[in-house]
Amino acid sequence: DTGGLNSFPPRRSSDLWVKFEVAQPNRTGLFGQNDTVEFGMINSTTLHFWIPDGGPINVNNWGPSSGGWRHLAVVKGLVDRRTYIDGVEMVVGPSIEPSRVTVNTFNIGGSGVFDAGGNWFNGEIDDVAVWDVALEPDDIMLIATGGLTPLGRSEEHTSELQSQAYLVCRLLLDKKTHHFHVTR
Repeated sequence: DTGGLNSFPPRRSSDLWVKFEVAQPNRTGLFGQNDTVEFGMINSTTLHFWIPDGGPINVNNWGPSSGGWRHLAVVKGLVDRRTYIDGVEMVVGPSIEPSRVTVNTFNIGGSGVFDAGGNWFNGEIDDVAVWDVALEPDDIMLIATGGLTPLGRSEEHTSELQSQAYLVCRLLLDKKTHHFHVTR
């Protein structure tokens, strides 16, 4: 059940792995819900995290991941929003509660992230997770380095996230069918 994705609570985190070797067109969606929370490439060199009342926070001069898979995460807390690349905090902006909730659905890879349709991501996306808690910087780094996954954590690492209690859902790409499988 992904119905909980269509509302945006006071605290939430989302993360995913991306791999792409070509510049993305303007307004390419990675994940989000049009007019509520939007995350993707606003142009070919800018990673963009937007909410209605808080506006955008951008990571500039970022583009194709020719070095392989990259981990991206966004965290919305009570007072700020943060964007991470490979576990490193890149930008911080204000966190203001969205003044509107739309009937639009949560989307991955375009078609309903920045606009009502289109804007598809040209590359690969995998292991999308949505958490109903603002993950801590140490947790983001653990996810980016493989020490923590939505399915559990490595024995050598400890974390406040002792279980999957905070995980709303996890979406894994089936490389054969190119469909996502929703798990909890």
